Order: sequence, then structure tokens, then C-alpha cells
Amino acid sequence: MPLTQSAFPTPEPVQPDPHHIETDRRVSNRERSIAVRSALKGGAIAAGLCLFPMGFVLAMPLAGFLAVLFYRRQSWRAEPSHRSGFKLGTLAGFFGFVIFAALAAILIMASGDRDEFRKQSLEALQRAHARYSDPQQLRTLEYLMTPQGLTLGLVISAIVLGTLFVLLSGVGGAVSASIWRRKGPRS
Repeated sequence: MPLTQSAFPTPEPVQPDPHHIETDRRVSNRERSIAVRSALKGGAIAAGLCLFPMGFVLAMPLAGFLAVLFYRRQSWRAEPSHRSGFKLGTLAGFFGFVIFAALAAILIMASGDRDEFRKQSLEALQRAHARYSDPQQLRTLEYLMTPQGLTLGLVISAIVLGTLFVLLSGVGGAVSASIWRRKGPRS
């Protein structure tokens, strides 16, 4: 005998409370704003450190680490996971790279060292040219010594440096999230 009606009553669909949805949106917007500000702070500190010799070594992972630390201090939400820490770190790395690139460009333009920068780049390429004997590598280095090649080299270097900055900052954020993750309720 087929059952036409279920033995269990079907519940009526619950309509969400519009006030509750608005509150969730405000909390979500607040958390997003906190995350962006935290990433910007961490990235700005890292960009400043990059201006010092060997500052990159410390600054890249520190950007993500600090971003998660700043986020934890201001957020009402639960502790960030490793994934959230990585995402926050990558955002801090992106901000840090953009700020560093802007500062470096301003310093090069303001100090009038554009010609000195180009001269040092060409000298480094000439030293590399003297070390290699492979014809393919020599052609590549000769192309990089042209104005178009130097521009291409700078663009590729910026892409590689930006990628490193973002990834290492993400790792710093993930490490920070795992270190600072509390085992019990907040005290």
C-alpha cells in the first residue's frame, strides 16, 4: 500500500528575520573592514622594513604575522583558522608589495638615481655576460642590456618579487594563526 502522505508532518519553511539578516551583514562588513585594515597595517610595516638592507628576509613573513595579530585584537569572531590566516597574510603581502614598490619608485625618482640604477643594472648584466659561455644565455643577456630588455627584466623581477612577497606573507599569516590559536575559551 503506497503512502501518499508522510507519517511526519512537513515543516513550514522558516522565513528569515530581515532584522537578523541586516545585523549579519553589518557584522560581516565590520569583520571585512577589520581584516583589510589589519592587512594594510601589517603590509605598511613590512614595506617600511624592506627599505633597510636585508629587510626582505624579515619583512615578508612578518607582514602576514602582524596582520593576523592585529586582526585578532580587533575581531569579535572566533580565532582565525590556518586558511584564514593565510588569506589575511596574502592580502598583507599584496599591500606591503604595493607600498614598497611605490616607496622605492619615489626614492629612485626623488634622489635622481635613475641613471645610477640603470648603470648598476647594466654592470651586473655585463658581469653575468662574462661568466656564461652558452650562446643562448649570451643572447638573452645581450637582449636584457637593451632598453626594452631592461624594462622587461624589471617587470619580470617585480612580478617575481610580488609573488614571493604575497606567498611568504601568507605563510607568515598561517603560522601566526596556528601559534596564537587558543585551545580553550578566551580568558
